[in-house]
Amino acid sequence: MPEAVFYVLGPQSPTDQVCFRLVSKAWSTRRSLLIWCDDRSQAEQYDELLWGYEPERFLPHSLLDQDYPKRTPPILIGWNGLGDLPKAHVVLNRAQHPWPDTSSHERIMELVDGEESQRQKRRQFWKTYQQRGWICSSHQLP
Repeated sequence: MPEAVFYVLGPQSPTDQVCFRLVSKAWSTRRSLLIWCDDRSQAEQYDELLWGYEPERFLPHSLLDQDYPKRTPPILIGWNGLGDLPKAHVVLNRAQHPWPDTSSHERIMELVDGEESQRQKRRQFWKTYQQRGWICSSHQLP
């Protein structure tokens, strides 16, 4: 059964840093990961983040339209409107709507920042995932 994990960001938890840590952790366990974005522009921002956040660490990743499906790195970055998506163990959802696929992933990760509008939106995501029968949990970050 899929699991949705909500990471509630504290005031000392910059979104970029948390994203990088979550992606690094997934990679360290050799889990395939899809970072899901609203559009190509947002996907390119995450591509840049992974290339430059900690230059001494390499996280093998690619935008979905680069050499896919011939060569599939363990970390893919995709966006709405791409059509068929590869299976990944974990999805980091950075889009402004719940992850639409109900069957092909073990875990969906959601980040909840301090803005009340974002908190309300993620509460709706929680309800959506629960209605799908997923296991939902949250982790408060400092």
